[in-house]
Amino acid sequence: MARFLTDPRVRESVLHPDGASTAGASDIPPPVLRQLRSLDPARTSMFSQLLIVNRLGKIVEGLPCTAWALGARLWEVVRLYNLMCPPNNPKKYNEAVSFCSFLAETPNVAQSAPPWLMDVVGYERSVLEMRFQAQLALPLGPGADSPRDDAVGQMRPQLSPAVRVCLFDHDIEEVLSAFAQGQPKASPTRRPMWLLLQVESDGKVQQDEISAPVVSLLELCTGSATLDEIIGSLASELVIDGDDEVFVSECLSMVRTLLDRGILTLDPDPARRDVPPPRGVPPPCR
Repeated sequence: MARFLTDPRVRESVLHPDGASTAGASDIPPPVLRQLRSLDPARTSMFSQLLIVNRLGKIVEGLPCTAWALGARLWEVVRLYNLMCPPNNPKKYNEAVSFCSFLAETPNVAQSAPPWLMDVVGYERSVLEMRFQAQLALPLGPGADSPRDDAVGQMRPQLSPAVRVCLFDHDIEEVLSAFAQGQPKASPTRRPMWLLLQVESDGKVQQDEISAPVVSLLELCTGSATLDEIIGSLASELVIDGDDEVFVSECLSMVRTLLDRGILTLDPDPARRDVPPPRGVPPPCR
């Protein structure tokens, strides 16, 4: 039924069985085929167009910056999406995520789109997924028990499930700023950009650009290594003396900040054996 509404070739073969097209009609059960052939072709065509408009509205609402990036080609791309990907879930979230997958799997569909399109697609998809799927991890607030100084080294930090780290090829914040201000699409700075996204208890997603050393620290926070071990591994990666007091102090300060913000959670029991599987930093948002 979905193909009947989204594919004009299928509609032609069903509504005009004597025509040249036979695409899809043979896959429809005879009782359903007889019902479909009783429909008015003009009204059926109008309904199919309304279906595209409905899907377009969900995509624009769920992925506003992606729609802006596609510009005048949006309608053409959505029509092709409607043809190739029949609807299987009416919710806005599912439609938007499905459209992101379509763009990622069909790289030539937006040949005239800006080169930073997939950065925008990855960003907006990540925000949507975090808002609808992430388990919220609240930060240590006033009155919560912070780890004692003499116990910090044996803690096992891990990345909160409410956090995602994304790598982009362009300065995504320049793109988002131009979109928010209604400016014409321009060429953002091309550079590797790490962005930390964190969904808060009210559903808003906070974002911060982070440096490569911070990414390296977060990658080591899998819940299986102690903080002392993590600092040692990070020192080796950065070719720094692991006993350097300044370096150790900066690492501890950074971890406390990440803990206070709920970006990291800490296992308070150094003897715990049921350590969860390593999570680390998710794959880049591409």
